[in-house]
Amino acid sequence: MTMKRIGLVLKGLAVLVTLFLIDQWVFSKLFGLNYWRWYLTNGALISLVSPIAFKAWGDLADKHIGLLSPNPYIYLAACVQVVGLPVYSLGTQLVKQKKPANMTTPIDDLETRRKRLSIFDLLVTFLWIPIMLAAILLWFVIVAPLQYIVHLVCGAPARFMVNSDRVPIARLAGSQLHAGEVSRKETQPAGWEDASISRRPFSLTNMLAAILLWALRSFVA
Repeated sequence: MTMKRIGLVLKGLAVLVTLFLIDQWVFSKLFGLNYWRWYLTNGALISLVSPIAFKAWGDLADKHIGLLSPNPYIYLAACVQVVGLPVYSLGTQLVKQKKPANMTTPIDDLETRRKRLSIFDLLVTFLWIPIMLAAILLWFVIVAPLQYIVHLVCGAPARFMVNSDRVPIARLAGSQLHAGEVSRKETQPAGWEDASISRRPFSLTNMLAAILLWALRSFVA
């Protein structure tokens, strides 16, 4: 490991520790709770809900192996990317949409209804945007620090299998299941699906994290 890499690891750890200490102070002062106990109590639910929430951002986040990286710097960079994606999406889609070309409604009526709907949707959307941005920021500040430790342990199977040279594939012919395997460098045959349980590493890791946190919760309850 080079000195540069060691420096990046230390920077990542410093940020995670800082976030942890801030969370610990805020939870203690404002809610009278221990941060890590709160996470341990609610971590199983967080792990189950996270992949569902990430679905709204597409498959990119679910397949982002950086979220499982043992390198804290890479992990934090991945978290920033995940936070930045919906922010970018919000900014991109807050534009006036074009009128559908196949509408048969008279132009005047269509424009009138569009304006009414657009004004209503615009007002309600701008009420929701701060809530959505706050939820994204809270995920980064509250969930990300301890999630790194959980993913360090629970992400091992996904990291190991993602680095495998072989990919299991399968296809259905009626009720008959056919299975096989190909090299990761090969093109997947037409009609066959990737059957590896690591094809969605983030979801796999969060499933294991939910099991682990549920088991640990019983010892501190």
